[in-house]
Amino acid sequence: MPERAATHPTLRWISDRHLAITWQDDDPSRITSCWNHLTRTLPALDLHPLDIIPSHRAVTILFDPLTLNPVAALDVLTAALAAPWETQTAPPALHILPACYDPSLAPDLLALAHHVHVTPGELITLHASVDFTVRYIGFAPGFPYLAGLPASL
Repeated sequence: MPERAATHPTLRWISDRHLAITWQDDDPSRITSCWNHLTRTLPALDLHPLDIIPSHRAVTILFDPLTLNPVAALDVLTAALAAPWETQTAPPALHILPACYDPSLAPDLLALAHHVHVTPGELITLHASVDFTVRYIGFAPGFPYLAGLPASL
């Protein structure tokens, strides 16, 4: 179970169909673990959300407002969050994606290098030297939010 002493989740309705579970920090393992736990647990608890969406500091649950009982849903979620859940996730898969830094395909390379006070070669070295982690998929299908960019960039 995630370290509850560090931070407690806050459950808050953000619309007539969305409930957000938020934390004060952005621990990616907590978000991923909670998302995995709720995805597996809620159907067994007879709560059938339309979607469960992880983000930077929250897991947002989308319900059908025509069939939603907000009080019952909140009770089920509170109980689900109080139950222990696995913090381990599947080992990450490594995907190698080609990157081309040719100026014809990277028209902002010089401006970005100037902005962060490095040469274009240093920028390329910095960018290519790290492994990025997909934190979650964004609002557009296939649009990943990544972690791991060097602080200097």
